[in-house]
Amino acid sequence: MEVTIQTSVAIKVGDEKAISIPPTFLVEHDGRSFLKFRPTGYQIVHLVCGCDMPKNSSLANSMSLDQLLKKRNHEWLKPSCGQDVFQEADQKPGRKRKQITNPELITIDVNGQAVECLMQGQRPIKSDLAIPLVPEQLQAVLNYVAQDAKEALSIRRAYKKAKSAPTTKRSNGEDQEGDQADE
Repeated sequence: MEVTIQTSVAIKVGDEKAISIPPTFLVEHDGRSFLKFRPTGYQIVHLVCGCDMPKNSSLANSMSLDQLLKKRNHEWLKPSCGQDVFQEADQKPGRKRKQITNPELITIDVNGQAVECLMQGQRPIKSDLAIPLVPEQLQAVLNYVAQDAKEALSIRRAYKKAKSAPTTKRSNGEDQEGDQADE
């Protein structure tokens, strides 16, 4: 008989029902768990908006979430104390930061609450916001994003169907430009 032990994370916000978070939204670092705040994740949208949300909801158009990501990226790109702040005049400042091998913790201010963010991966600036599973920090982020969540959910992107023009073949096996068709 094989024994398997699984742990799960459920987050409850206010009077709403507890929401089970899938393991793909959780990241472990130094013995701490972090929540990937993915704007297209059903569970994340449910945490922010509650149970009254339309089908296929997304917070990708949320201005407040975008501001949090910009704060995090700005804080991460700031030169640290050990780096040379005064570069030579002829030297261009580096636009990209080197790939990080070990995840780093960055602290940003969200409505007066210090919130840690985990920077990880090959392109940490493009990664999802990863915040620790600490009630105070999680509540600060949820309240901040909830400010414009209803507007973000109502914005729909218009999809345009791409038109493709197939080449027509002539009866002799050539396409219209006069080239031989590969068959």
